[in-house]
Amino acid sequence: MEEGNSAHTRRIMKRRIPAFVLMAVILASGIAGFIAGVPERFMMNAGTVFQGRQFYRILTAMFLHADIMHLAQNLLCLFGVSDIFLASRSAVKYYLVYLGAGILGAAAELFVRYLLKDGTYALGASGAVMGVLGSDIALVLKARRGPERPGLSSLLIRLGLLAAINLIPSPGNTDYLGHFFGFSAGFLIGLLL
Repeated sequence: MEEGNSAHTRRIMKRRIPAFVLMAVILASGIAGFIAGVPERFMMNAGTVFQGRQFYRILTAMFLHADIMHLAQNLLCLFGVSDIFLASRSAVKYYLVYLGAGILGAAAELFVRYLLKDGTYALGASGAVMGVLGSDIALVLKARRGPERPGLSSLLIRLGLLAAINLIPSPGNTDYLGHFFGFSAGFLIGLLL
């Protein structure tokens, strides 16, 4: 019996390697941002991205965080939402969902902010993390009954945890537009996978 549990644990840990790699990249870039003082030239806002044609900010902002609490919340949430996706999809698709939802969600957010003439700066992995969650929900809804269908109750528990973590006060503002558009982009990408 212990041999079976050990093999099962190894399979779960192997399945989580892509999440650990992504979390390590986010952690390293977050720490580098703290050391450098999170330069404004890497944060995104509608004016600098669209008028200044500094599109790289959409990507760089996904890996920088305002403070250690912001970074910790995003890492914890990413860990919590990655399992369902990685249980049935490849690491390459996982990275594509993360980057795709982060980029598409940020672009949609910036477009809305541009139309509203809102110069708010944004940074953090939250939109991309919400994209992985949106993709999880799409995968659960698409899956037929059987071994490939992740547990709906497990997903609901993770949703509750994610909501609770996002309610913990953090200095600064929560970018609800970024969360919404990241989630929406991830959900659409998940439907296409």
